[in-house]
Amino acid sequence: MIWEAIESYSPTIATNDKNQNTKIIYTYLMKKNVQIPRIVEKLPNQRWGDIWRNMHMANIPTAWKTTVYCYLNQIIPTEEKRHRHNLTDSPACKKCGWLDTLKHRVTNCGAAKTIWEAAKVLLVKIWPDSQIHDCFQTLLVLDPPTKHNKFVTVWLASGFLHYQLTKPLHKIEEFLHMLKEEAAKLETKNDKSSQILKELRLLKLNR
Repeated sequence: MIWEAIESYSPTIATNDKNQNTKIIYTYLMKKNVQIPRIVEKLPNQRWGDIWRNMHMANIPTAWKTTVYCYLNQIIPTEEKRHRHNLTDSPACKKCGWLDTLKHRVTNCGAAKTIWEAAKVLLVKIWPDSQIHDCFQTLLVLDPPTKHNKFVTVWLASGFLHYQLTKPLHKIEEFLHMLKEEAAKLETKNDKSSQILKELRLLKLNR
């Protein structure tokens, strides 16, 4: 989205290191009167060009993308957010009593912890040498630190976020079943030798 606009506006900026260009991009877009998403202004050091591209990646379910869009733009009405806008008396999670933030919902709220741990285990199957930072960067920011097996990492992260933020109860069996169902749909649409299916097999969902 943002980076596509930059590439169409300015070849000079587009050829620079995208990781180092946050300030340049911001200044350029302001001059062009292009509206910048609030989340980009709030977290300018993230690699938003890559994140937006990942969010729109082909062969990822539309429902997952919708949830990820709301998550990345921080428009999901957590109790903490509602409390800041005087819409509730407490910022505490109604399920467990902890501060109800998006990170809390996807990593630390009750049974959601088990799904978070399961997603990290699946990610290790893709990257055996991955570190905890890689897990956070991929599963919580949708920005894998490497392009190696990029489709399956973004696919897994999108499915993880969708499940955590849309299901009232969290069960590992249900989470894995959702992944298996969506993987089966891709198998019917892609050649068995396709890169997409090769990457999905790394998760070993059918074992």
